[in-house]
Amino acid sequence: MAQNKATIKYKRDGSDFRYVELANDLRKQLKEGKFNSGDRFYSVRWLMSKTQRSLPTVRSAISMLVEEGFLEPKHGSGYYVTKKIERHKGEGALKILVVLPSFATPSEPWFTGKILSGMIHTAELNKGIISFLQRSDPPYENFAVDIELEKILATEPDAIAWLHASPNDRPLLEKLKETGLPLLTTMREFKDLDIPFIGEDDLLYASMVLSPLRALGHRQLGIITGNPADGYYSSKIAALKDIGQALDVEVSESDLFYFRAKGKKEYDFHSSRIREFISERKTLTAILVLKSDGINPLINLMKTSFQTTLSKVSLIFNVLDGVSVPELPMGRQIATISPPLIQLGEYIFTMLKNKSYERPYPAVPRLIPVFRPGSSLKKPSFR
Repeated sequence: MAQNKATIKYKRDGSDFRYVELANDLRKQLKEGKFNSGDRFYSVRWLMSKTQRSLPTVRSAISMLVEEGFLEPKHGSGYYVTKKIERHKGEGALKILVVLPSFATPSEPWFTGKILSGMIHTAELNKGIISFLQRSDPPYENFAVDIELEKILATEPDAIAWLHASPNDRPLLEKLKETGLPLLTTMREFKDLDIPFIGEDDLLYASMVLSPLRALGHRQLGIITGNPADGYYSSKIAALKDIGQALDVEVSESDLFYFRAKGKKEYDFHSSRIREFISERKTLTAILVLKSDGINPLINLMKTSFQTTLSKVSLIFNVLDGVSVPELPMGRQIATISPPLIQLGEYIFTMLKNKSYERPYPAVPRLIPVFRPGSSLKKPSFR
């Protein structure tokens, strides 16, 4: 549909202009199902008579709905309702599809489950519908991307929340972006795809990690991380470096321990490597476990050489990916930091609802993480 490029400027909150108030009322009628796709809409003359509004006011209101794609002008005939309205009928019945990775389920009690409880609660207040779909394990071959896309679109969602996004999901997210469906992600940000992302505020995250360590006298932080090239880890490490400079706590590339392991044998191998990593750094007195499953080799290490290797370090555990907070040997309670999961779920529903109904898209929130100090935080035994 060709549209006039000379668009009319208007305020979307509708508080200052009469034509915006009229457009809001007409849009409501369309969404409530008063018209079907293809129906002829009210004429300008009829609206002037019925609403007692001037010709410029009525034309501006109609132009607003044309720009939003709800109406299509036909020369010499008037305005007609477009197919777009079918997706917006019955605003209270917004259907959001939550796409989950293969390892997560809606009933998982910690990370995924808490996000979904926030979404479901908000959906109930707004008469929305939440459905779930588990995606296949990436990486996807080209044909698998199309199969996965077909499976997602077959649910006929109004919007999609993509939880636990990973770098391997990029091909499928690119395809979904092309559909025009409202879409947002958690965990990983894809700035070049311009997909809204909801996650923690990384600078606040870094401050919450480093401030108590600095107050206790720590000056050097080691980080057990996943691949630093992964946006999730790199953004947090960059923030930790920036805040570390301000607080005089060293966060350097040489103190990153890249962790990737599956199974007990590999955990045992990494326990040995982590022992060497800590022993070689004589002034290292604090460790952040940024990659959640990196806690397992540390626990193994505590069981075998707690007094000689780990007695000098404080530990902060990044609680993500459904990993529950572990019980540490020797009666130590670990300090933890995690996202505000229920609030994250509430934001996901609200943002997708606003986007789906052509309302002003709110600023993407950066959430404040939750820090729970444990007995593992202590003054260093030496400097």
